[in-house]
Amino acid sequence: MSINKKTAPNRAVFLSDHPVEIKWIIARILGRKEKYMNIILWIVFGAIVGWAASIIMKTDAEMGIGSNIIVGILGALLGGWVVTLFGGPDITGFNLSSFLVAILGAVILLWIVRGFRSPLKGRM
Repeated sequence: MSINKKTAPNRAVFLSDHPVEIKWIIARILGRKEKYMNIILWIVFGAIVGWAASIIMKTDAEMGIGSNIIVGILGALLGGWVVTLFGGPDITGFNLSSFLVAILGAVILLWIVRGFRSPLKGRM
């Protein structure tokens, strides 16, 4: 198969005629991958934070991985909200300050849950 030198440049011109559309398609594909990666990172971050908070609050024996993930993610949201009320740093990514803020929020969340659960144990 021989390449016609007159038509080969036309293919390059065809791709260069639509650079915006190609960039848009690539951005859409990469944006979807980034979105799924963020969800996976939040789940991993939530699991680690929830596990650490359950060890601090000594509730590790009663909690499974699903509970750790939920407590970690909700704790990160609660911790970010509480810390920003006092003018501290918010959760900015997967770093040490965000980890500490998330653990603080998860510990507060477990303390609240323990407060609601304790009166119920005495009645049963």
